[in-house]
Amino acid sequence: KVLGTMVNNGQCYGLTAYYVQKLGGPQMMGSGKMYAWSIGTDYDWGKYGWEVKIDPSVKDLKAGDVINWYGGGAISPGIYGHTGIVRGVNKDGTFDTYEQNAEQGQICAKYTRNASSARIASLVRKK
Repeated sequence: KVLGTMVNNGQCYGLTAYYVQKLGGPQMMGSGKMYAWSIGTDYDWGKYGWEVKIDPSVKDLKAGDVINWYGGGAISPGIYGHTGIVRGVNKDGTFDTYEQNAEQGQICAKYTRNASSARIASLVRKK
């Protein structure tokens, strides 16, 4: 369990990189890439058996998806965007996530988000 701990560098990217690596995806840490919002296009996901949806809606989300938000939103005010892992999608239009370096600090924590949290740049899903 990584909840409550810092993974990799404590940035949001570090948790997503840890998760993706555990599922056989690309090596993200040390890749030279650093913008969370561009995770969906920065890697050759198909080569690893993953699929990408660009500019998805909340309706497209499923548990286990990597979610990447554009910068400039409520949870990603800077230029880098934000990333996390979807834990589940709720009937009221909200969705639950695991994220790092969000409101609870540089640790892995649970959050509940909605469509107005920030615009979703992409979702990445293991096939």
